[in-house]
Amino acid sequence: MLYSKKLITILLISLTLFPFFSQPKGVDLCDSVFDSLKKQKTHPQTQTLVSSSDNFFPYNIYMDFNSKVETDQTLLFIFNQEDYLQNDHLFSEFLQYLKNSDFDFNIQILFSYGEKQKNLKDNIIYGQDIFLDTIDYKDNYTVIIFNLSADYNKIISSSNGKTAPAWLVKNLFEIIPYSNIDFSLPFYYVSQQFRYNFYNDRQLDTFLSQKIPSVKFNLKDNVLHEDIYKFLQSIINSYSFTTNKDFDQNFLVINLFGKSFCYSETLIVRTIILIILSFVFFLVIFFDVNAKLQKKAWKELKSIWYAIPSTFICIISGCILGQVVYLPAENYLNSSFSIYFLYSFYLLFSFILCTIYYIFEEITNNFFSERAIDYLIVITTFVNQFIFLFVDVSLFPVFMLTCFFAILSILFKRNSIHIFLFVLMIFPYVIYAHLLIDSAPLEEVKFFLTKNIKIIPTLSFAFCPIFLMLFRILTGNRRKFSSHKALYIESLIIFSILLISCILLSSIRSTMIYKKNQTEKISVLKADSSQSISIKITDNTIMNETIRTLYVDFDKEPEQASIKIIGMNTLPVLYSDNSYVPISTTSIEFLLPENPSKNLIFNYGTNKKACTILVTALYSTGIKNEFIKEYKTLQLEE
Repeated sequence: MLYSKKLITILLISLTLFPFFSQPKGVDLCDSVFDSLKKQKTHPQTQTLVSSSDNFFPYNIYMDFNSKVETDQTLLFIFNQEDYLQNDHLFSEFLQYLKNSDFDFNIQILFSYGEKQKNLKDNIIYGQDIFLDTIDYKDNYTVIIFNLSADYNKIISSSNGKTAPAWLVKNLFEIIPYSNIDFSLPFYYVSQQFRYNFYNDRQLDTFLSQKIPSVKFNLKDNVLHEDIYKFLQSIINSYSFTTNKDFDQNFLVINLFGKSFCYSETLIVRTIILIILSFVFFLVIFFDVNAKLQKKAWKELKSIWYAIPSTFICIISGCILGQVVYLPAENYLNSSFSIYFLYSFYLLFSFILCTIYYIFEEITNNFFSERAIDYLIVITTFVNQFIFLFVDVSLFPVFMLTCFFAILSILFKRNSIHIFLFVLMIFPYVIYAHLLIDSAPLEEVKFFLTKNIKIIPTLSFAFCPIFLMLFRILTGNRRKFSSHKALYIESLIIFSILLISCILLSSIRSTMIYKKNQTEKISVLKADSSQSISIKITDNTIMNETIRTLYVDFDKEPEQASIKIIGMNTLPVLYSDNSYVPISTTSIEFLLPENPSKNLIFNYGTNKKACTILVTALYSTGIKNEFIKEYKTLQLEE
């Protein structure tokens, strides 16, 4: 009995103290952050998010750490205010480091308000957007954004078809391996891949759309503060050693043995010119110097040249057949497994059709040699280089690599070498596909890969040299064993290996990616009544003009609120001390940040025409990502 009383007492005390441990919101959060920064003597400054008149709204907080050397270059770090209180020790240490150091560039720290709000209404105000509008010389800025309470660690360097410049990506990829933060960097980074429109991050897009070099880091909340602190120092040090800050959008970064090698747009163009000249030189030597080799090669190519278009047709047919088989099962699969399932079908059906065609050629055509197929492989890889060069210049190094493997196939005759080259030719495409699926929203990737009519022809061009290499392997073994049976057995073995690999890869990878890409569902319930909202107005006439004061009161602070004034034939608001935006030719909406205060006042000039005042409020139900919506209207007659 005594034990029960003690337990009840502890529970009551815990419930009583719970509000004191909860995260403050709105103006309370801003005041808490500002007071903490002020105690550290870092000279914090505030920035209002909207013209508020008589209201008290949340605000941005920023600090300047200017260089003693006169410079226009500025490195801007952006953090969310919601992350400050849980990481105050980290920020205290980092800000003291900036305060006691001097760099040859300026550093700004912005604690932005409202970046984490749910997108549940129109005309949302974000703190960093307001701050960006105050920057005069945006070309001198580089922006690093941090989210310190993400679900997993991730570097985001592209958004809405735009990517961070090569120098910034390379710098960050070089320092990441030496940090204790696990980002799982890809083997290579192709800028083209990250210019798909389904890569979209609102914060990053704000800066990249204005050609401001920027990158965003999502960090889990269990990352050690000392590791983040060292990582921030590394970013500053790498920036200080960077001289060339061109906004290069076409590049390839390769991560190898803890080092990052950047293949810039300029270097790619120079390589293209060199390869064209080398190929012309090769043709001159081939045609004019070695006439005997020329005749032999042309004789062999004449007997099998059509294998290129035939392989292309087989791959397209296999992909179409795979899509036909896939469609009935599409609705029963999750997004990640659906993508791997479809592309496994593409690969398997293309393999079946190509293998049938190759076996037919082996049986009916004895006029070509393995060397002739090697020439075909080189031709297709060289053509692919320039086809995909027109798609995006950053893809050129990837296809140049497959062309290099194709040239090696001419130099070596052993079939075991060709099997090894076959695997190497697949390798860049596998990495590209995994990186694409792993780093983008699955539903959008699925829609792009399944509904885009250009995908199948593009895949057919890319896979053509690989399947021709398969043809070369089958031909080599056929000539070695001089038996059709050996050809059938080899084809069956390769198909079995391919099938098992597709099943294992699809199962393992799709499960990993699905867990990682699950999005939180937001539920908005509609309230039966609107008793929590009160609307009142008063009108005053000053020099023949009507100044209306609108009072909006909530029983408790809403998560988000919307106040619209809807006129009949004209705009009901002529001017106001409060920020507002027209949402149609006859209506406006007052701009409100997240977590506005309970009592709001708006003053505006009006024409006294008939209008409707619509107030909407969103409240948290106490359950994560569940909200309840209340709204109230007030009809005003002329």
